[in-house]
Amino acid sequence: EFPVMFKFYQERGRLNEAQMQKVQEIQQRWTTGFVYWLTHDNQEIEIPQWVAVNVVVNNKQNLIRSSRICMSLNHTKGYGCNRLVDGLCSYVHDCALCGQLDHGVFQKRGNGTFICQRLKKWYDEESRYKVGGYGDPRKHEDRLTELAKTPRCAGPRVKKVAQHNQSVWGSPASTSASTPATTAAQSLSVTPPLELPEAATANQDHLGFS
Repeated sequence: EFPVMFKFYQERGRLNEAQMQKVQEIQQRWTTGFVYWLTHDNQEIEIPQWVAVNVVVNNKQNLIRSSRICMSLNHTKGYGCNRLVDGLCSYVHDCALCGQLDHGVFQKRGNGTFICQRLKKWYDEESRYKVGGYGDPRKHEDRLTELAKTPRCAGPRVKKVAQHNQSVWGSPASTSASTPATTAAQSLSVTPPLELPEAATANQDHLGFS
């Protein structure tokens, strides 16, 4: 039911030590270089980890390239990179979420819809599991990463993990007593890539990363 979210946590769990170090390096570079995102009311916020994770996942074969993703293109305001138009930006102009070349994460079409298909799918999945009673999506990232690494068993999907004692990914959960944190994680209370900031979607009431 949540293929985009599952894929993110699965890929996150597959990063090796060098790749995780690269994630940390990229985040540190943004911080020391004063590269921030803005909220809808123009408050500066640190760029969340999911961005660094995604650019590393999208550039596993070239980690140096992952350090050069243009964050003007991927800014929460969705304006794109003005320097690119004038041929003055030497950074890599990939979407920090899906890795495609023709847009940034939060850029929109003229009709107001997001260009990035993966972003739209993430919003839909995140909204559905919250509406389904699975809780806050930002509290069990490490646990969900571990669950995504567990082999999946064939069988009918379930809508409410807590009611059926199954993992959200479709494989049987342990029959032993669960702690509240484990139950929440199995109910897909996850952190996305995704902690997309409220800034990115001013006027988007369905945003579930608040």
